[in-house]
Amino acid sequence: MKKQILAVAVAMAMLGSLGLSTPSKAGTYISTVIAQNTSGGNADEFVAAFSGTHGSITGVNVVLAGATNTSMPGFTPVAATAKVIDSGAAVQVDFTSPLPTTTGLLVFQFLTSYGSIGFNSVDWKLTAGSDPPGSATIFTSAVVPEPGSITLLGIGMMGLLSCRRFLKRKSS
Repeated sequence: MKKQILAVAVAMAMLGSLGLSTPSKAGTYISTVIAQNTSGGNADEFVAAFSGTHGSITGVNVVLAGATNTSMPGFTPVAATAKVIDSGAAVQVDFTSPLPTTTGLLVFQFLTSYGSIGFNSVDWKLTAGSDPPGSATIFTSAVVPEPGSITLLGIGMMGLLSCRRFLKRKSS
């Protein structure tokens, strides 16, 4: 009976260790993109296509859109809406009023199930004139553990504690 308890405890510990060694695609990653309108014109839209997402972009949220005020200190917000396009591989942000050039700033976040992502392209769609490519910075990724990994970790901890208790009793 004691050998069976020990075997179950070891099996639980091994199962729990799987929660620590899940591949990078198993979790949810938060990516933050910061872009400044340096396109030379007022922008109506911003489109960023990403690589490495495997079509898994969800939960797009505009954190900040607006412009610093050159005539007086402060920040003038611009209302913006964001949506996922290209089957989860790109994000499009539409501005209700044009985002000014040079002082325009856009910050948005989204979720992916892959941590290693990059830009394929970044484009500002201008009110007038040509649509030049833009630049932006992406910060990835704060890992948000999924409930399954935490459950496996908890099962593993219980298994290790049971094993420790069993060995302590056996030695005394």
